[in-house]
Amino acid sequence: MDDAVEAAARPAGTGDTVLPASAAASLDMFHDCAERGDLIAAAASRRRARGTVTPER
Repeated sequence: MDDAVEAAARPAGTGDTVLPASAAASLDMFHDCAERGDLIAAAASRRRARGTVTPER
């Protein structure tokens, strides 16, 4: 998930919002949508903790 969050954030500019979207192919990878969301949020938090988040405007 860390790689996915990093790849999604790469083209984003200052002040942009990145909205992860569900993919049908990932339905068998997670127990439910909540688990997938929790994992995305955790990866984003780790990215923020590393100081690699683009600052807001």
